[in-house]
Amino acid sequence: MTHGKATAKNFAYSSGKPIAWRSTIARFVHENPVFVIALLISLLLPFFWLLLWKLPQWQVAAVPEMKDRIDLGSKSRQTLAQILGGAALLIGLYFTSQTLRTTQEGQITDRFTKAITQLGNTNLAIRLGGIYALEPTFKGVWPAAANFVLLPLLDTSPGQYPPRHR
Repeated sequence: MTHGKATAKNFAYSSGKPIAWRSTIARFVHENPVFVIALLISLLLPFFWLLLWKLPQWQVAAVPEMKDRIDLGSKSRQTLAQILGGAALLIGLYFTSQTLRTTQEGQITDRFTKAITQLGNTNLAIRLGGIYALEPTFKGVWPAAANFVLLPLLDTSPGQYPPRHR
């Protein structure tokens, strides 16, 4: 049983409020982006220096020939640089896909909002355009029900409920 133990999660959410330090860190990062970027760079540069320069030296220290040691160290650096480059590429692709998904969702929302606005128009041609604009959205969500939801809208004028079909 864990109800006798106080865990960090239980303590942080016991009052129903979010953890205060998360909002403090988020606010600090938002208010000081240049400092945060400089801090990250100052922390990552020594890490990359150790990874790309010192690690290969430590790996080949036991090789007796200087020429072989230099050659193996160079190959090790090339391999590590390719691994880091590939990781950076994958991270970039991930963030690009997230941006694309967010943009697509925004476009769908914008089209949906405009189509709903067109449905409220008294002109039948504009309402029909709104129905055609909504059709891809309904076919993606309710493929079989698209006609049953959209077609009755043609029979109604704005402000009226769709007629009941029995």
